[in-house]
Amino acid sequence: ALHRPAVGVHPLEQLGRAPRIALLLRIRVAPLRELVEPALREWTICVVARELANRSLPVVPIVTGQPAAGFRVTSVTVEPTIVTVGGEEATVSQLETADTEAIDISGRSRDLEAMVRVALPSGVSVAGSDTVRVVVTIGEDTGTRTFQLGVELAGEASGVSYQLSPPIVNVIIGGAVTELDAIDASQMTAQADVGSLPDSLGPHVVPLVVTPPGSLDVVAIDPNAVVVTVGNVAPSLSSPVP
Repeated sequence: ALHRPAVGVHPLEQLGRAPRIALLLRIRVAPLRELVEPALREWTICVVARELANRSLPVVPIVTGQPAAGFRVTSVTVEPTIVTVGGEEATVSQLETADTEAIDISGRSRDLEAMVRVALPSGVSVAGSDTVRVVVTIGEDTGTRTFQLGVELAGEASGVSYQLSPPIVNVIIGGAVTELDAIDASQMTAQADVGSLPDSLGPHVVPLVVTPPGSLDVVAIDPNAVVVTVGNVAPSLSSPVP
């Protein structure tokens, strides 16, 4: 007759923090041709149970490469910001962050939105979806440039003279680096409007105005005003008529 196997479970030893369990299988097999007392065979199977753990980790987007010249990364966002991972306790306990797969932005001048996987060590997995949404915002690189500009009078009246001090001022222009690099300083001036000055002669303080090209801004003018001295025009001496 064929008998059911007898199974016994016996603890053998402790291996670190993971218990080792031995399954003792006794199987009695009756030969088909000879009905004799079944032979006894024994197998011992060792199963190692490893300790598992779960942990919540912040997601860190990994961005590689450099944007196009004149551009820079202004922000990087990720959703979700935290994931729960699980695996062998010895590995999970060493993790501080859940890094994503690398996101290459080489040569880009526009924003990038991508769905990327969370890159985890072997044996560790994410509870739920292992993909996250990453948005890399790219903007123009900004800066400033300093230029020496000549002062130009506007609104001059006839019959009077003007002397200004100083004739040259320092102007700081700010904005996108690509626009700053394209500035032709010879096409810019600092203007002093003398059209609204009182009729009295003598020195007057006149503020300066600088109009930068494109979308650039004036950060500072040093000095931001000049002294304009108004005087009479000396009469010209006519030659005597012979």
